[in-house]
Amino acid sequence: MTLLRLTLEVAADGVAAAEAACWALGVQGLCVRDAETGRRDGRAEVVAWLDGEADGEAVRAQIAARAPAATVRLEPEDATTWTATLPTEPLRVGPIVIAAPGVAVHDPAPVLRLEPGLAFGSGAHPTTALCIDRLMSLRPRRALDVGTGTGVLALVCVLRGAREVIAVDVDPGSRAAARRHAALNDAADRVRVVDALPPAEPGFDVVVANLYVGPLASLAAELVARVAPGGDLVLAGLGVDHAAAITARYADLGLGLAGRSDRDGWACLHLRRVDVDARPAHG
Repeated sequence: MTLLRLTLEVAADGVAAAEAACWALGVQGLCVRDAETGRRDGRAEVVAWLDGEADGEAVRAQIAARAPAATVRLEPEDATTWTATLPTEPLRVGPIVIAAPGVAVHDPAPVLRLEPGLAFGSGAHPTTALCIDRLMSLRPRRALDVGTGTGVLALVCVLRGAREVIAVDVDPGSRAAARRHAALNDAADRVRVVDALPPAEPGFDVVVANLYVGPLASLAAELVARVAPGGDLVLAGLGVDHAAAITARYADLGLGLAGRSDRDGWACLHLRRVDVDARPAHG
């Protein structure tokens, strides 16, 4: 599968506009290369990937309208250059083991099978590992995984007892990978993979979103609306420097901080919704 790699180079103060321009194009995710990631020239790059059939001229026109100061590069890229590569040995990720099909596992921890090359991410990235740690402390009954990718976090919810997990991803390749991994892990009857957020009602007792700081902020109201009273929301994909602002954003919407974990410059927020009707009555 061929993708289009979109790179927007901007001044450091132009990152927000460049990110917004990318999200408006419907990208699944993006990364930022700036001073926080070692760039020292006062410039930044926002990198995202588009379907290989995207109209380059239309993309440039949309970027020019939303981030006119950005220098735009569009380059074809073979998707196999960024698909997951699993080691030949089982990979311990916190309290679980991730292994390719057929690889022998001599570890008492729960095992998830991921097939190399199906989608980006082996589960070892700090943001995913932080989410796994948090989810393994919860007991979801009905869960929502936003930006599911390989489906690994949806499968962790199944490991923890969820009878229904809705896994959302806008990328067709990721949805195919998530369905394949659900089948590999005997969870096809409990994981439903879709391309858009489901209705807010009835709510989910666990929602997990491993995205980027931009969509975590812009989707805040949508995510909170899907957390059942007394339910938990696990957020990752944000740098430690953004954690306080994202915590405050969700606090304004009624979610309190139940815990936070940091690793390698990344933060994972565990938020909890406690509505009036979910609080114990006092005589």
